[in-house]
Amino acid sequence: MDSVGEDAYVKWMARDPAETERLNSQHEFLKKTIGHLLHPTIQSSMPAEPRIADIATGTCITLRDLASTFPPTCRFDGFDISSAQYPPAADLPSNIKLHVADAKAGLPTEFHSQYDVVNIRYLIAAMHEDDWPVVSQNMLKLLKPGGWLQWIEPDLGSAFTALRGDINIPTSSAVEEAADAIGPAVRQQKYSFFTTELANIMQAEGYESVTHEVVSTDRLPELRAAGWNTMRRPYQQFWEGVEAAKGEKGKSKEYVAKRIGEIAEVAKAGAVYFRSNIHVFLARKSME
Repeated sequence: MDSVGEDAYVKWMARDPAETERLNSQHEFLKKTIGHLLHPTIQSSMPAEPRIADIATGTCITLRDLASTFPPTCRFDGFDISSAQYPPAADLPSNIKLHVADAKAGLPTEFHSQYDVVNIRYLIAAMHEDDWPVVSQNMLKLLKPGGWLQWIEPDLGSAFTALRGDINIPTSSAVEEAADAIGPAVRQQKYSFFTTELANIMQAEGYESVTHEVVSTDRLPELRAAGWNTMRRPYQQFWEGVEAAKGEKGKSKEYVAKRIGEIAEVAKAGAVYFRSNIHVFLARKSME
């Protein structure tokens, strides 16, 4: 396994087959919830055979999905700080290449000014306040003149487990307990910083045509159960991390797993679901 720098992802999540499966399911959920892989604004203005980069590519599911919709002459590059979840090269189309690189440290100069589109999704767990302008500037370097950046992030500060009041199904006290345990830790991480600042950062760095859209994860009622399923594992592992930080006063992994299981049961019955806002940022590099 190759990696560069500190892999902040593993602070909260394991890089294992179960996580690969979850990420692939999350991809399908996000594609349906947001309504696109690439924003229509980008699709209408990019060349017929674009070169596309995917940052924090993970399992490469986004690039594989994109590659199926473009001519085989298009070129796709995926980058991640770890190759642990990369599929075997033999399982990929010949026009997809995967690389190990750290978005915070910047990509090698051979990739500068090479891309019509750069896509970033869900870096949030690895980001601190001072990382946002750094990564934004590093992405600008990758774009060709007139190229587009699409950056999609969840606002974890807006996340909560919603209780449905329109059906008569008993809920579990585990819902409130999880919220009480996780909520303060999420707020301490300042995960919502980017929601008000990223567009301003992009504009200050010289991007043009900066736009910011917000989509709720519960936009499509038929996907709410799938949304909970994609968040169950990170929800549990984040809670486990919160308890571990308390030392001897913290609850055990077994206890957390039991309570998450109780939430899962009422979620399966339709009484609760996980909700947060997804922020979609678009920005274009100047033609000059």
